[in-house]
Amino acid sequence: MNRASVLRGLGLWLALCVAWSWLGWHRKGGELYDGSMTDHVSHLNRTRLFFRVGPEIWTTPARELVALPDGEINWPELPTMYPVGMIVLHAPFAWVVDHFGVASERVGFFEILFYLLGFAFFAEFLFTNARGKSWIDAVILFAYGFGTLGFVLRGFYDVWPLLVLLYAFRCGAEKKDGWAVLLWTVAALLHYRTYFTFPMVLWWFWRAPKDWKLVVAAVLGVASLTTFAMSARFLTLLPDNNPLHTPLALVPMVVVMASYAGWKVRLRRWEDLASVSGVVLCAALARQVMSWHPVIPLAAMVSHQPDERAVERYARYAVLLLLSLIGLRGEWPFRWPTFL
Repeated sequence: MNRASVLRGLGLWLALCVAWSWLGWHRKGGELYDGSMTDHVSHLNRTRLFFRVGPEIWTTPARELVALPDGEINWPELPTMYPVGMIVLHAPFAWVVDHFGVASERVGFFEILFYLLGFAFFAEFLFTNARGKSWIDAVILFAYGFGTLGFVLRGFYDVWPLLVLLYAFRCGAEKKDGWAVLLWTVAALLHYRTYFTFPMVLWWFWRAPKDWKLVVAAVLGVASLTTFAMSARFLTLLPDNNPLHTPLALVPMVVVMASYAGWKVRLRRWEDLASVSGVVLCAALARQVMSWHPVIPLAAMVSHQPDERAVERYARYAVLLLLSLIGLRGEWPFRWPTFL
């Protein structure tokens, strides 16, 4: 990232902070709230819980821990279903609550401003990626960014692992495979939905030369998988609401994916096939899906190869947008301003 990109990102962040200081300060926890799920205050309180009981937060439902802090915790019948990177991101906010006695909902407002920092650089990434491309690319990237902003303002920190994952894809496209693997594992340490793109890290690892970055990546990957294994048995408690578990949604998705795969095999575009098929496979296996779940997997939508034709990008957009709409319950990206 060059100096101009950093300055653009910081400038956008400051503008967003000023706007949201006016709009969001008096909202519940600082977030857009329409009665649906929001997580930032819950993450804050689960991090406070980690300070008290340690790794037990991944093995024991929150309401069974005697040291449960005052404040909102979503899904108290479940342990923490996020990797340790979530704890790292929210640790400074938890420290402020515990050491200065600031109300968690008030600190939640500053969490939103922190998420907006990640969004500002995500938007700058999309802007850079859109330059020199068609109006179709610009519309798709704008819709992706605008929809993601809505989820940021509703209290989801997914934009941070998404930002890291996008840079992993960029490194992969530039054949910087060691860095691509390392950044992918950082994203996985921040959020488990990075796993939806798992074929890509296997592809980069296979191409990567032996260097120190793979050792660090292995450590981060093991840390992410360890906490996932500690809490994975509780996934069966989540309601199965995946549309891809019904023939009405599964059949058209299989037909479209089979056509796409056959085309990519003929073109010998193995990297594109890996990025799209991995997302589709993981989406089909997921038990519970919500409207914000596509935000991280759709990083595969905006990734591209330097020699990729426009028609190949459009085909990938079509497959992954279809998956988002029928398989991942994607939310129309322009809906969120109605909550203002």
